[in-house]
Amino acid sequence: MRSALLPLMLGALASVGPHAAAEEIKTTRAAVAALAAPVEVDLDPAAIPTIRGGSREDVVRAEGWMHARDRFLQMDLARRQISGELGELFPEGLALDRSARPLGMRAVARAAVERLPADDRALLAAYADGVNARLESEAPLEYRMLRVAPAPWQPEDTLLVQLGMAKYLDSSAEADLERAGLFATLAPDVARFLAGTEGALSMSVDGSALPAAMPLPAADRLDLRRPRGSASGSRAPSEANPGSNAFAVAGSRTVDGRAIVGNDMHLMLTAPGIWYRVVLEWPGGSMAGLSLPGVPLIVQGTNGAITWAFTNLTADLSDLLLLEIDPDDPGRYLTTEGSQAFEIEEVTLGRVPRTETLTIRRSRFGPVIGTTPDGRALALRWLFHDPAAIDCGLFRLADARSLEEALDAARDWHGPPQNFLVGDGGGRIGWTIAGSLPDRDLLSPAPLPARLAPAWRGVLDPMRKPRIVDPESGVLTSGNQLAIRPDGPLAASMGFTEAPGDRAFRMRELISARRGWTEAELHGVQLDTYSHRLVRWRDAIVALVPDSIDDETARAARAQLVAWNGFVEVDACAPEILDACRRALRQQLAGALGTEATTGMSDEAMLRMLESRAPHLAPDPKGDWNSVAQRFLVRAASETRVATPEPAAGPRNESVAFRTRGDSNISLIRHPAADSLGPAARIAEMPRVPLPGHPTCVRVQTPAFGASERSVISPAHPQDAILVTPAGQAGMPTSPHFRDLHAAWQRGQAFPYLPRAATERIELVRALPNSEPETGSR
Repeated sequence: MRSALLPLMLGALASVGPHAAAEEIKTTRAAVAALAAPVEVDLDPAAIPTIRGGSREDVVRAEGWMHARDRFLQMDLARRQISGELGELFPEGLALDRSARPLGMRAVARAAVERLPADDRALLAAYADGVNARLESEAPLEYRMLRVAPAPWQPEDTLLVQLGMAKYLDSSAEADLERAGLFATLAPDVARFLAGTEGALSMSVDGSALPAAMPLPAADRLDLRRPRGSASGSRAPSEANPGSNAFAVAGSRTVDGRAIVGNDMHLMLTAPGIWYRVVLEWPGGSMAGLSLPGVPLIVQGTNGAITWAFTNLTADLSDLLLLEIDPDDPGRYLTTEGSQAFEIEEVTLGRVPRTETLTIRRSRFGPVIGTTPDGRALALRWLFHDPAAIDCGLFRLADARSLEEALDAARDWHGPPQNFLVGDGGGRIGWTIAGSLPDRDLLSPAPLPARLAPAWRGVLDPMRKPRIVDPESGVLTSGNQLAIRPDGPLAASMGFTEAPGDRAFRMRELISARRGWTEAELHGVQLDTYSHRLVRWRDAIVALVPDSIDDETARAARAQLVAWNGFVEVDACAPEILDACRRALRQQLAGALGTEATTGMSDEAMLRMLESRAPHLAPDPKGDWNSVAQRFLVRAASETRVATPEPAAGPRNESVAFRTRGDSNISLIRHPAADSLGPAARIAEMPRVPLPGHPTCVRVQTPAFGASERSVISPAHPQDAILVTPAGQAGMPTSPHFRDLHAAWQRGQAFPYLPRAATERIELVRALPNSEPETGSR
C-alpha cells in the first residue's frame, strides 16, 4: 500500500516519572495563591507540560497558568473576536467588532455560566484563578509592547472561546447567502440538485445506506442550451471549509486487538497552532492530548480508558430571515401578528481615542445583520443565541471508563455539533452526535421571508441523537459528510450542508482493504493524497477531448492528465490543470444559468452533469459537451502553462510545461501580528515550503488551511501513539519553542504522543518567600 512507503519516525519514548533525571532538571517556582497544595509541571525538550497535582481543581489551575504563560494572546483574541471586543485591543479590530457585537455572545456566555452545575462552575473558576495568577505576576510581552494591561480572565470567557469555535465551525448562514440566487431563480427541485453534494462518493460513517442522490433534471426542468442568465464572473465556493477527518478501527482489524482512533482536524493554520499539548494527572485520573487555550482539561485525546476524536457535523444551525420594514415606521417590522418594534441598543466599540458608536437592531427572531438591496432587513436566527446550547459537558469525558459512558457524555454535551468517534481499551468502537442541534420543523437552505420561518422549539433533546456501537465492519470513518440517513428530527438540520463523501470514502476504502493495522500504518492513511474526485474529472474530460485537439497547449495538458496517477504530490501538474478546468466550466455555466445561481452550485452537480453528457445540461447552443470540454480545457491549459527555461546554448526548448501543485501550494503559516513586523516578518512564520495534498484528498492541504493536528491513539498503548502538531507550544516568535514541533508536521513524519523526559520543572506553590522572586517565565 502506498501509505506504507511514507516516512514514519516514532522515536524512542521515555517515561516522565516525577524523579526522571532529576539532577539534570532545571527547577523554578511560581505562586498561584488559590492552590490547595503544590503542583509540579514537568516540561520536555519541546516544552510539552506534564502537570501533576493533588486534585483536579489544582491541576486545572496549573493548566490555566501554563496557557496564560504560553498562549494568552491567543486566548484573549478568541474571547474578544466572538464578543466584538477586538477594537479594545487593536484599532484594526473595529471592522470585525461591527459584525460580531450584534450577536450578543457575551450575554449568552454569562447566562450559560449561570446554568452550569456547581462543579463545572468551580472548575471554570479554578482555571481562571490560574490564568489570572500568571497575569498578575507578569504581563505577557505582547501586552507590554502594546502598553495595554491584559483584562482578567472570567469563567464566562471560557464559554466565549467555545462559542467562538461554534461560530467558526458553522457556515450555514454563509451557505444560505451563497445559495440565495440559486433558489431565487430556479425551481426548488432544480436548485436542490445543483446545490447537492450527494453522488458516487457518498459514504456514511459506518458504510450503511444513505439517501440516493437526486436524479439529473429533465430537459423540461433545466435546459442549458437556452441561456437563462448572464455571467459577470463566477466565484467558486471554497473547498477549504472547517472540518476534519477521523476514523475508529476496532480490535478485529488491528495488529493485536487494540482499538485505534485517528483524528486530523482541518482548520486555519496559524503560528502558534490552535491546540496546546498537555498531560494532566491527579489522584484517580489523568488526561493527555490536545487542549484549547482558554478551556480547561482536554478537548481531544485519551484518559487511558477511552480515546476519542471529532469532526464537524456541518449541520444547518441557522435561518436567515427577511424582515419587511413597516412602511409607516422604519423602527418597526411586519409579522403575521402585525407590526412589531425593533429592540434598539447603542454600544461603544474600541477604546479611547479610537471609539465609535454602533446601533444594534434586534428582532424577535434574532439580530439584524444586514439589509437586502430592496430594503428588507436580514435577521439571523442562530442556535447559539440560546444559552442552553452551550455548556461544559465534555468535562465528563475525564471520568468515562467505558465506551457507553463516553458516548453518553458526548451525546449529552451542548456545544458545536460534532461527529464523535471513540474507542476503548477492550478494542470496541462507537459513534454518536455530540453537541447541540436545533429542534425545529424544517431545514432552510436559503434566506426566506420571516412569515415562512420554520418553528423553533429550542435545543434538540440529546436522547433523540443516534449512536452506532460495534459496527460489523470494524471501521468508522468521518470526513464532514452526511454521517447517517437523517430521519425524524435530524432531517430538519442534516442532509443539505454536509461536505461530499470523498474523504470518508477513501479512508474506508484503505482501512477496509486489510487487517492487522498499527498506529504507524494508520498515520500513513492520514497522509494519503489520492483524489477520487479529481480522477473522475480527469476521466470525464479525457473521454470528451480527443488527443488530436488543435490547440498545442491543450494537447499537452490532456497528455498530462492521461499520465497522472491520481495522487496530488508536489510535482504533479494534473491537479492544477483540473482545478482550472473546474473553474472554467463554472464560468461557462454562469453564462447559461447566471452568476448568482452558479455561486451556490456544488462541484458534485457540475461533475455529474459533465459525466452524464446529457445535451440539455451542456452550456452550449447545440448541447455539445465535446465542444464545452474542449473550450474549458484550452482555457485551463493556457492558465496553468508556465514558461520553460531556454537552454544556455542551442535551439529553443519548445516543450510545454505546466504549474505544479507545489508551485501553488506553498505553506503560509504565520503569527497574527506578522504583517506588522515589516522585513522581520519571517521570524513570525513557519518555513514556506511546497506541500502535497488538496481539499479533495484525505490529506487536506492549502497554504494556510489543513490538519491542525494528526493523532493516532489506542488508549491502552500510549507508547505507540502518534500526535503531530504544527508550529510549537509557545506563542511568542522569539521563543525557542515557537516552531520546534513543526518539522514533523511539515514532512509528514510521526511524532511521539507522550512527552519525552523532562528537562525543566516549574513548582507552583501558594506563596513564595519574600526573598524569592517570581520565576517560570517563557
